[in-house]
Amino acid sequence: MWFYAAAGSGVSVNVGRTKALPFVDGRRGLGTDDEIRDMLRAEELDSVQFWHRDHSAPDEPRYEIAFNTAGGALAAGWSEWDALNASFPLIKCGREPYLFDCPREDHPPLRYLADCGAGREELAVATQANIKWTEDGVERDAAAELDVLVGDLQQTAETAADVYHQKFYGEAIPDPDCLPDLYEPNGTWEAALSRPLSYTADGSPVRVEDLNLCDGATADESDWYAFPSSLINFQTQARIRKPEGSPEGTDVPICMEIWFYDELLELGYLDPVQIASACGTVREEFSTAQLSVASTTGVRWQYLMVHVFPDPSAPAPTEGVDYILTFSE
Repeated sequence: MWFYAAAGSGVSVNVGRTKALPFVDGRRGLGTDDEIRDMLRAEELDSVQFWHRDHSAPDEPRYEIAFNTAGGALAAGWSEWDALNASFPLIKCGREPYLFDCPREDHPPLRYLADCGAGREELAVATQANIKWTEDGVERDAAAELDVLVGDLQQTAETAADVYHQKFYGEAIPDPDCLPDLYEPNGTWEAALSRPLSYTADGSPVRVEDLNLCDGATADESDWYAFPSSLINFQTQARIRKPEGSPEGTDVPICMEIWFYDELLELGYLDPVQIASACGTVREEFSTAQLSVASTTGVRWQYLMVHVFPDPSAPAPTEGVDYILTFSE
């Protein structure tokens, strides 16, 4: 007869005079069943213990205890096909030092572990069944108590995580759907100018994807994008589009502006100049008007910048916004 060690099962077994063997890779690494019986008999052992891994669970080593049912003093006459029950002489319920005689054949641990063929099915049925019993005159409900316990543990874990995140980072844990995108930090035009987007002004629009307006859990932030330009006379337009399959913030009112900045403005310690704007929602896929722009000749560099932000005339946003920016020059 054999057992697998299972901490927390509620059943303990007396191994008697036993021998611990090295780890074996494959159940047959010990030899045939007859050879194992011969070893148990020759060394007058009641049981043998070993870690092993076999084809039934190749990634899960198991600790097996095999008993001498042929000649051992403790388990003589028992077969590995016998279902575990309260009359088996080697078992107690509970764990050392709090062991007691298993009270009945339908004691839950015995019922779950009765035999390897039906153990999983029994456990599944028992778990789904609403097991109730009376203890000290009080009606107990296993399913209800488990739900309460799981809920309490989950709430405790979430509270602890919030406390430690606030302590070490000085802010609430961000919504996983509202994490920084690839182009952040870009909350100012200076930040965008330090990391301009690669762009070829050949008349075809550039499409910048996987963007979001997001500050922890809402769209309460500002995004800037800088595009270098080498043209003197050009037309420009920006459009906000909805990402395919993304419902995030599709109805949150947002605005978009196009700004111009060049070498002369920098030399004069001046800020960028706004040249276009539009407001709408991602669901509407809105755009600015198409503008004709004539820049100053002789400057060595110039940039067009797009600014995306929550509509200040609308109520404060309560969720983030996923969007696609299309820009043409």
